[in-house]
Amino acid sequence: EGITPDSATLVCGLKACSNAGCCAFKVQELHGIIARKGLERNHVLNSALVDSYAKYGMIIETQAVFDKLMFRDVVSWTSLLSGYAEHGRGDQALKCFKHMQDNGISPTDVTYVCTLKACGSIGSIIKGQELHSEISKKGLLENFYVGSALVDMYAKCGSLLNAKVVFDNLLSRNLVSWNALISGYVEHGHNEEVLNFSERMHHEGISPDLVTLVCGLKACASLGGIEKGREMYDNVVKKSLERDIVVGNTLIDMFSKCDCITEAKDVFDKLPARNAVSWTALICGYAEYGYVEEVQYMLNQMQTEGVSPSSATFVCSMKFLETPDNGQGVHCQIVKLGLEKETLVGNTVVDMYAKFGLIVEAEDVLQSLLTRDVVSWNAMMTGLIEHGYFD
Repeated sequence: EGITPDSATLVCGLKACSNAGCCAFKVQELHGIIARKGLERNHVLNSALVDSYAKYGMIIETQAVFDKLMFRDVVSWTSLLSGYAEHGRGDQALKCFKHMQDNGISPTDVTYVCTLKACGSIGSIIKGQELHSEISKKGLLENFYVGSALVDMYAKCGSLLNAKVVFDNLLSRNLVSWNALISGYVEHGHNEEVLNFSERMHHEGISPDLVTLVCGLKACASLGGIEKGREMYDNVVKKSLERDIVVGNTLIDMFSKCDCITEAKDVFDKLPARNAVSWTALICGYAEYGYVEEVQYMLNQMQTEGVSPSSATFVCSMKFLETPDNGQGVHCQIVKLGLEKETLVGNTVVDMYAKFGLIVEAEDVLQSLLTRDVVSWNAMMTGLIEHGYFD
C-alpha cells in the first residue's frame, strides 16, 4: 500500500519471526531493511535482532549484532546467552554469563533459566551448584521456572538426589517439572523410579505428554515391563500420538525388547514415515529372538525404501547370521557406507568372521580398525580358540 515501515513496525516483524517459526531468511530480510533505512544504531531494533537471530541458532549473526549495540542491558545479554544455550554451545553460554556479570549486569530469573540449561547440556555440576547458591540468596527458588530449571540441570548432570530435593521443595509442580525429573532418571537408568514417578504424577492429576510417555516406555523396555508398557500404549492411542515418529520408535523398541514382535511390527506398519531408528528397533527385536530370515528381509527392505542403515542396524543384524555369504554381503554394505572403521561396527564384523572360521578376513578387519579395544581382541581370540588356532 506504499506505506514505509518504521522502527516500531520492524520490531513487531522481528518478534513475529521469533514466535511464528518463520524461515531464518525473513529475519535477514528485515535486517536488510533496517540497514537500508539507517536504523542499525537503534537499540530496540538491534536487541530484537539479537533475539531473533539467537532463536534461529544463527550465532555468528547474533554475536555480530550484539557487538554493535551501543549499550547492553540484561535483555540483550540474556538473548545472546539463550542462543548459545539453546543451540549446543553451553561453554560459550557460561562465558557469556560471566562477561555479563563482569559488566555489572544483574541476571534475571530468565537469565538463570538459560544458564542452568547451559550447565545441564555440558554436565557442569560445579557451576550449576554455584548458580543454585546465587538463586537461593536472591530468593528466586520460589520461582517455578527457575525451580524447574534447577531440577533439569541436576538431573542432566546425573545428580539425581539433588534434583529430587529441589523437586520436592517446589511450591507447585506441573508437567515441565515432572518431565525434567523423569527424563533425568530414565537417562541414568533408574527405571523403577521412573514408573513410580509416573504413578505419582497421575495421582496428582497431571496428564502425561509425549515426553513423559517416551520416558515411561523406555523404562518399560529396560525392565521388560510389558503390562505397564501396554497401559502406556493405551495412553498414547488416547492422545493420538501413535503416529508420532519418536513415540512410534520408542513403542517399537519397547515391544521388541519385551518379545512382543507382532505388536512391534504393527506399530511399525502404522507409522506414516519411518527412519533408520524405526527400522533398527524392529531389526534388533527380530535379531534378539532369532528371527534370522526376517532380519535379512528387513535389512534389504529398508534400503529398498531408501533408508540407509546406521551402525546400530548392522550391529544388530549381524548377530544371528546363518552363513558366511550373508555376513560378507552385509560387510560389503558396511564398506559402501564408510562404516567399517567404526570400532563398534568393526568389532561385530571381526566377531562374525571369526565365528565362521574366516580367520584371515577377521584379522584384516581387526588390523584396519582405527582403535582396538578389549572387545576387538576378545572377538578375535574367541574365534581362534573355537577353530583350534591355540598358538
